[in-house]
Amino acid sequence: PIPIKDDRGQSLFTLAGRPAVLVTQLEGVSPNPPNPEQCRQLGSWLGHIHVHGSPLPIDQPDAMGYETWEKMLQRLSTTLDPIDQDIIAWFKGELLWLQKHWLPLHLPTGLCHSDLFPDTTLFDGNRLPGIIDFYSACHGPWLYDLAISLCSWCFDDSGHPFPDKIQALLTGYDQVRPRLPSEHDHLTTACRAAAFRFSLSRFYDHCFPRFGATVTRRNPESFMARLRTLQTSPLPGN
Repeated sequence: PIPIKDDRGQSLFTLAGRPAVLVTQLEGVSPNPPNPEQCRQLGSWLGHIHVHGSPLPIDQPDAMGYETWEKMLQRLSTTLDPIDQDIIAWFKGELLWLQKHWLPLHLPTGLCHSDLFPDTTLFDGNRLPGIIDFYSACHGPWLYDLAISLCSWCFDDSGHPFPDKIQALLTGYDQVRPRLPSEHDHLTTACRAAAFRFSLSRFYDHCFPRFGATVTRRNPESFMARLRTLQTSPLPGN
């Protein structure tokens, strides 16, 4: 979207004591479900975000990073009924695995969208006019940002992956920003971290709803199914 200026040439305003901007409306609708060509377009755009966003001085940490995962699990462990403890034990086991296999990695970092789901894009057919909702944007590993999109664009809600969509998204991304060998090697690990993040956060929001919040509660089962798949099988199409 393009900011709209007033007759004084200003585009940033104050509304109810908070910064506000009026922007042009983008064309298109969110794909549901996306097709392989739309996945390729999305991968290309994500590559451009990473390449062209890298010079920006973005130091905002990921608000849904490891420290937040620990805090969520601690609250879940101490407040939920015993019937839910098997689920908590499963989450804790995965967190221990990620501590060993994901957190120690040193991968390229920079500006990340961190929430690039189909509903944050607008397509006109197979053309991608724009990406919206940078509320969660932060500094982080680009591979993790890519993994978030792979998990949200290339699986169904039963946890079944679509290799053609995975290959298309990765092809679009690599044409703009070719991944390093280490990023190829650890893609499944990054996808497990991404699936864990959304499984845990959605389960947490389901258990502790924030009444009056603008966040829409979503069923955690779809990302828990993705995580179970990734725990037993490498990501196809990499």
